[in-house]
Amino acid sequence: MPEFKHLTEAEKKEVESKLQIEAEFMPDKNFYNDPANLQLRKVALSTIATDSISVDFDIAEKELQIENQLPWETYPVTPFYFLDYFYPPFEEVGGFRRRGINEIIVQAQGDEEFITYKPSHIAFSSLAAAADIIYPTTEIAGVTERIATGLALCVTKLVELCFEKNIKIESASSSSVAVAIPHRAAAKGKGKGKAKMSELDQILEEEEDPLSLVMFRSEAPKSLMNFYLQWPMEIAHRRVPHGK
Repeated sequence: MPEFKHLTEAEKKEVESKLQIEAEFMPDKNFYNDPANLQLRKVALSTIATDSISVDFDIAEKELQIENQLPWETYPVTPFYFLDYFYPPFEEVGGFRRRGINEIIVQAQGDEEFITYKPSHIAFSSLAAAADIIYPTTEIAGVTERIATGLALCVTKLVELCFEKNIKIESASSSSVAVAIPHRAAAKGKGKGKAKMSELDQILEEEEDPLSLVMFRSEAPKSLMNFYLQWPMEIAHRRVPHGK
């Protein structure tokens, strides 16, 4: 069974209808300007990261289970919903295994850098970041133009996220695997990107066994959601008093 689904025309229209209303499923623009709301988010992330376990599960099935239990006004519109819609141009150049894309999306949810982006932006940018990592010299029809419309920074940040968290990206055929080296992120990120490149250069210089470096780049889990949740866990776990 393909890890990415080929959508019918009716399914594409359904996704496009969600693109028109996805902003309604997000917090108000100023919601996270309130320190109390931001702190609550940190507590929630820390609690989930501390108590979570790695389980491989079917995302579409889980979304369907959630939707069946909720009124439509509270349906979740997540980045996973849009992946199949945005995938075709990436498939044409070799595509990806789904697990790496899933991990980019999940790990990004724990980072404050991405809280203002719409779910569709995270979905597309995750695919674009993966392409930037594993197909760095390949031009993908329509993708460059879309990135230029305002998602360049998001893509750059996601490439950096992959580097920081050692997220491995596999081609759809599993013939190649890459670990993020933020070659473009370093240029766009100025000082921060240069610092990360210096850190990576130091790691490579200290690597004594070339074979171990090859293994570091070539091993990638095959399950779809069996990765370790790398969200911050430094927030104290406590019940927040009502009204605080």
